[in-house]
Parts: sequence; structure tokens; C-alpha cells
Amino acid sequence: MKILLLSQASKHGTYNYCKRALEKHHTVFHIEPPEAWNDQSPIKSLRYKLKTLDISAKSALKELGEDIDFILEVDSPCHMPGIEKTGIPSAFWAIDTHIKPNVHRKIAPEFDHVFVAQKDLVSVLQPKNKNSHWLPLACDPGIHRKFDVDKRYDISFVGNVHPKYHRDRKELLDRIGKKYDLHIFNNVFMEDMAKLFCKSKITFNRSVNGDLNMRVFEALSTGSFLLTDDIKNGLHDFFENGLHMVMYKDNDPMELIGYYLKHETEREMIAKAGFDIVRKKHTYEHRMKEIISISGL
Repeated sequence: MKILLLSQASKHGTYNYCKRALEKHHTVFHIEPPEAWNDQSPIKSLRYKLKTLDISAKSALKELGEDIDFILEVDSPCHMPGIEKTGIPSAFWAIDTHIKPNVHRKIAPEFDHVFVAQKDLVSVLQPKNKNSHWLPLACDPGIHRKFDVDKRYDISFVGNVHPKYHRDRKELLDRIGKKYDLHIFNNVFMEDMAKLFCKSKITFNRSVNGDLNMRVFEALSTGSFLLTDDIKNGLHDFFENGLHMVMYKDNDPMELIGYYLKHETEREMIAKAGFDIVRKKHTYEHRMKEIISISGL
């Protein structure tokens, strides 16, 4: 099947993972948005405003010169208008509805199906598109894999800690850092990120607005022990607290950190169970197959 994948072509984002998964079974084409739109810092990307390509979907397909069977747009700051006028089956995977709901509401009606990464927010888009489904994020086993490295960090966090956009996360990490050997890394992606997870006895996660984020699946896929906030929002549909990962409540994971730093055998058993389930059920290949199946292709 020939698939047109529309997204910001980041080498270390959801687009790349979807492309890698789709190319195992399909031919994938991509229309590149203007270069300036691919050069957005993490902070700028949080100011989501809908941008549209100057070219319509019909015109773009004509220039592409391929008989496309399916159009999949993956959440990004750019959008190609007129997809609903092409007559080609289409779907939109809305990743960051917890940050940019108005953008997603605006474009949702243009697609045959909408897939929402955050379970609690399917209802936000369903009034705009009755074919809205929950489809969480995932891992890429070829990238998020185990590395044979020493556990040199007691606890680590890989991600953004901007005081304006991630205030709760920063305050919590500041408290952890005063008591434990905490290492924070920013702008680290792909295999380099996976290696940092593997170097850590505890991989720490704190959501933004209660999102079931990529870090959950990616950390587990490296065989790392994950300590994450108990956000509901689908987390318990897939994972059991104390079996696949450990979830902290009341914004205070201090006692749990101390306990699992001292209990290595228990920690590693949980990490192994988390690795097994995420590899079995939660890869991007699983997600792409579900999108295609639900889309009736």
C-alpha cells in the first residue's frame, strides 16, 4: 500500500517512528513542509498555532505523481488543507491534545478517522469527528533498546524542565535533587536517550497536564525501571503498579526512590516485566497496524 505520511519531519519525533514502522510493510511518501517549520525549539513548539501549507492536498498529490492509498497526518505544527476533498481514506493521529486542543478541534473534521493519544481527551475531539479513537504513544524497539552499560546514575530524568512551561515538574525535580543523586538531561534523543535510561537505576517521569507521554513506553523498552506519576488517563489500562513500573501519588515519590535504590532485585524484576509487556503490545508497529485496521484498509 502507498501511504502519504504528513508531519513535521523530525529525526527524533513521532514522525520518524511512524515512518520506520510503516516502511516495514508499505511504501511511504512524505511532503516536506517549509524548512523554517522544522526548526522549532522545544519552547517555541509549545506555543502551538495552526500553520497550513500553501499548497492544497489535491495539488500536492498531483505534484507527487503517485496513486496514494491512504493519508496519515501525525501531530505537528503544520497542516495540509483539503484532505477531505481528495477522496482518499485518511486519518489524523492527535498526539498533544492536552497542549493544543483548539488546533485539533479545527482540523479533526477533515479526516475519516481521528486517533487521540490521550484517553481522557477523546471526548474533546469526538464532537468534531464521531470516528475518534484512543491510540496511545509507543516505543520503537530498534531505537529504544537495551544497552550494555553500567548503572552509574541513581536516578535520571531526560526531558524539558523549563520553569515557565514545566513548573510542577521542575519543583518536584528540585526537591528530589536535594536528597538524591539526580541527573537531568535535555535535548537528548534516540539511541543517546536510550543509553541514559540504561545508565540509570531509576528512570523518573513526570507528565505535563496528566499526559500518557512517550517517556513511559520508551523507558520501559530499554529495560529500565520506571518511576512515574499515577495519572490515570489510560495508564492502568496497560500497566500494573508494582509489576511493570512503580507509580507515585500525591506528587511525592521520595520514599519510593529510597526504597527501590536499596532493593535492586525487586527493581530489576519490575523493569523486566515492563520491558516484556511494552515490547509485546506497545510498539509503533502495533500502533500503525491498528490505525490501518480501524481505517478499513
